[in-house]
Amino acid sequence: MKTKDYSNEIDLRRFLREFKFHKWLLSGLFILIFGLAVAYVVRRESDYTAHSALLIEDNSDSQGARAGSMMQMMRIFSTGGFSSSSVDNELLLINTLDVAKRTVKALNLNVNCIEKKGFVNKTLFENAPVSLTLSDKCADTLSSAFNVKVIVKSGKADIKVTTGFIFKTTLLEKNNIVLPYHVSAPFADFTIAANSSDVANGTYVFGVTGYSNAAWNLYKNVGVKILDKLADGVEFTYTDKNKNKAIAVLNTMMNEYNLKRLDRKRETSLAELNFITDRINSLYTDLRESEEKVEKFKTESNFVDIEAEAPIILETTLNAHEELLKASAQILYYEQVLEILSSNRDGMLPAISTPGEEGSSSKSGIIGDYNEQMALLLELRRSAKPGNKALLAAETRVSEMRNAIVTSFTQLLKAAKTAVAQRSGIVGSMDSHIRKLPTLEKEYINLSRDQLLKNELYAFLVEKRENALMQLNSEDTLGFIIDKAYVEPKPSIKKAAIFLTAGFFFALVCTLLLAYILMKRNNLVRNVYDLTDINLETRTLEINTIDSDSIAKVRSAIMSDLNKGCVYLASFDNNKAFASKVIESFSTAGVLSAEKTSPTTDGILGTAFQTEISAGLQNLSYMFIPVPEAGTMGNLAPVINIPDTLCVMALHSSTISRKRFADTVAGLSPQNLLVILIND
Repeated sequence: MKTKDYSNEIDLRRFLREFKFHKWLLSGLFILIFGLAVAYVVRRESDYTAHSALLIEDNSDSQGARAGSMMQMMRIFSTGGFSSSSVDNELLLINTLDVAKRTVKALNLNVNCIEKKGFVNKTLFENAPVSLTLSDKCADTLSSAFNVKVIVKSGKADIKVTTGFIFKTTLLEKNNIVLPYHVSAPFADFTIAANSSDVANGTYVFGVTGYSNAAWNLYKNVGVKILDKLADGVEFTYTDKNKNKAIAVLNTMMNEYNLKRLDRKRETSLAELNFITDRINSLYTDLRESEEKVEKFKTESNFVDIEAEAPIILETTLNAHEELLKASAQILYYEQVLEILSSNRDGMLPAISTPGEEGSSSKSGIIGDYNEQMALLLELRRSAKPGNKALLAAETRVSEMRNAIVTSFTQLLKAAKTAVAQRSGIVGSMDSHIRKLPTLEKEYINLSRDQLLKNELYAFLVEKRENALMQLNSEDTLGFIIDKAYVEPKPSIKKAAIFLTAGFFFALVCTLLLAYILMKRNNLVRNVYDLTDINLETRTLEINTIDSDSIAKVRSAIMSDLNKGCVYLASFDNNKAFASKVIESFSTAGVLSAEKTSPTTDGILGTAFQTEISAGLQNLSYMFIPVPEAGTMGNLAPVINIPDTLCVMALHSSTISRKRFADTVAGLSPQNLLVILIND
């Protein structure tokens, strides 16, 4: 018969049987493991979760002014602010290892102090009776963590420095030292000091690590998330065993973010200030050169402002032309008078020299007097005789007046010619200057434009420099603290529940595993279901002892399976009493039966022996053949696995392994087997 491998099969009835047999052991194991989990939760400090909120603000008016209505509308549908200070960018800045490291340094979080009081530990922060200080240089370079245990007794202390978690290594040990005490060792330099003059006796354990490791742990444990999709708010969460520490961590982290943002703003403002200052210095030199060019151009061009001076120059030129015409007319007048006088002709002189000249002028007056005297002389010449005194006197006056006019007009003519020459030069210069005005104006515009641009750029840079100075010295930050850190009213039971649940399941798994191991170790045939894997559970009869009632049950089972035929009787403990009692029971019941024996299994397989059995069954209902050795049952398969044949195997409970029994009945048909399991 082919049997399957039952070694990997788990029968629930067998499993429950192990629980029944080892209930105290398994219950004790479950209680022990789950009790350890409960003890750990009881011993463990409660977790307190702190919360805080920060609003990211944008105080830049210029950016707000440049942001149009479309930008404002897009801001509504965005996550956080839609500007350079976007909440997403600030979230990246907040959630950085550098901010965590700043917080660690500010609060000395690389040193954790625990006070041991019997079975309970208590995390201390700020109010620890004993403190441990580590230099910044050492904390920056410290890569491996170590523990310092301080036992204070009667004002003195014992310290022990160890490293490792399970297998601890002692690095340093000192007894009866006086605090403060400085430890200078290759792994670290630190100082242990008492924070008060009277330190109570107690045990304090300091966990010391470097800034980098502490910052990494803080970075992983602090939760940072956006408060709302349409708001520029950020929420912080942090869980710790000490309320004050949890609050201090979040408040310090928000402040360190603001300081980092302020440093960044000042760094940017300083770079901008330096650039603008250098630009202003170079622009100032360029502006001076531009102003000098304008000044030189105005000096060489003999004007200050073209727009203002051009009308004046034109008016002056017209006046100069008019004066030149007048001067030319005067010259002609003077030359005409002198020509008349130089010809010694007695006649009247022209009275008006130039158009518009007043008749009362000095020149008109002397000409008028001369003409009056000349008229009087001419009148006397017509009426008076030669030698007349009045005539002589008139001639004398006219002669004198002629000489005076000649002398005066000669000088006036010279002066007029000089004035004409001068006015002619001025008029020519003015005309030439006017013709050059368009070219000068173009050049002046170019120079003025360059000066104006540099002036405006200079003013703009000065304004930007002042703005950079204000930003450099400003204390305004983007992060407005909406809520300072606060702790939830009740401690968090999340981790305690997790530990208890894990402890419960671990205890259950360990209990089940031990039950399974016990089941595999005790792999004996003890109940009918131990034979399930070889399909003999329904072919097994379980009796208590070998008594008359039990033998009657066996007889009834044999007769139910086999009306007439050959019955092989075997016992694994070679107990011949079982076979005898079965045969005796059939005889007592009046059933025609007989017994035939053979000293060996090979004898039973012999042809003669089998012929005798067939002949005996002609007159009998049952022929019983005791098997000399139960371990050789498999060899009898040819004579057992035939019709009208039954093999009855008796075994005591817990005396044979399931594997050995399966090997023994291998090859035998379950339908031709009847197992009798005896529970004494």
